[in-house]
Amino acid sequence: MANTLTQLRAGDNVDVQHLIEEIEGLAARDRTDLKTRLKVLSNSRPVRLA
Repeated sequence: MANTLTQLRAGDNVDVQHLIEEIEGLAARDRTDLKTRLKVLSNSRPVRLA
């Protein structure tokens, strides 16, 4: 997950499959928090997904 976060911050290609697996493993509360953070991130700059 740390590598995926580094890629997101750098705007590099992201291992989408790995990111999906990590999100699926989160508790519902954590998922809600992550959705909020991803919305903020996506509004701040474009992210290229692999």
